[in-house]
Amino acid sequence: MIGKTLTEEPMGTSASEQTNYVEKLRELIPARTLGLYVFSIGLVSALAKTPAEVGPKFGWLLVVITGVCLVVNFVGRVIEKKGWADAAISTGAFFLLTATQRFTGPFAAFGDSQWIFLLASILAAVYVTAVGWFWKPTPKA
Repeated sequence: MIGKTLTEEPMGTSASEQTNYVEKLRELIPARTLGLYVFSIGLVSALAKTPAEVGPKFGWLLVVITGVCLVVNFVGRVIEKKGWADAAISTGAFFLLTATQRFTGPFAAFGDSQWIFLLASILAAVYVTAVGWFWKPTPKA
């Protein structure tokens, strides 16, 4: 490691491989779905008087928002002619992303069970890693 700079490539990973992986992650969850989710969660958070109220008081709304976003993501991928498998992979990734959100994700409606969020985070990391190995984004038409 002597003489290496921070801009040099890590051992075993070329710059093109890193770029390819990052592009896959960007393709995995479309901006429309992520934007809708972030906007909606922001509105729900604004309804609560304190951050601690979001899950207990508006948890049902968090579940509804997550469900709507899952449907929007799946249907959007199918309409874009990316295929059913692609839609399922993308929707699974989005669900795991929401499941890792301890205070504003769908599981916040069921109380603050730390182990659920720990498990969701581990599953999300494994899922994204595994998907990165075999999933190829459908080329844009």
